[in-house]
Amino acid sequence: MKSYKNQNQLLDDSIAALRLKRQHEIETLKTQYHVVLETLRPSNIIDQSITDISTAFALRGNLKVSIISILGGYLSRKLLVRNSKSLFKNILGYIIQVGVSNLITRRVDPDLRD
Repeated sequence: MKSYKNQNQLLDDSIAALRLKRQHEIETLKTQYHVVLETLRPSNIIDQSITDISTAFALRGNLKVSIISILGGYLSRKLLVRNSKSLFKNILGYIIQVGVSNLITRRVDPDLRD
């Protein structure tokens, strides 16, 4: 008879634990529902879209500046060094390429000035 009472007590404890777990999961589900509801509001969707578009244009601008500066440096090296076999001219050409690339970047994007 003693084991019967222990089993009932164990079962009651398990039921109470499951009810607490269920209540906690319901509260978590409610908070997640409110977060999703807030995110799907039209004003928040529009704000997020505007933010995404503005960052995309900023990245495209940085990409354009980078491409222009790299091409400018490369062309200046090709114009000055051409296809020289001299090690000194090639090293000088790479130094000029880096310098011209940095100069173009600073001229095109004034935010990068030191």
